[in-house]
Amino acid sequence: MTSSNGPSTPNNAVKNQNNQHFIKHIFELIYCEAGLEATYLRYNVHRAKYINGS
Repeated sequence: MTSSNGPSTPNNAVKNQNNQHFIKHIFELIYCEAGLEATYLRYNVHRAKYINGS
């Protein structure tokens, strides 16, 4: 079986698309984690203010 290596092969194009999709998901996960952390910190600050009565 012969396979041509190069950016013009459909197989490489599909692999490239999958990589981009995977990277996009990783970035979304990181972004989501950061967002959750920020929300949690904000909640803790808010709760601390409420408990202290300020």
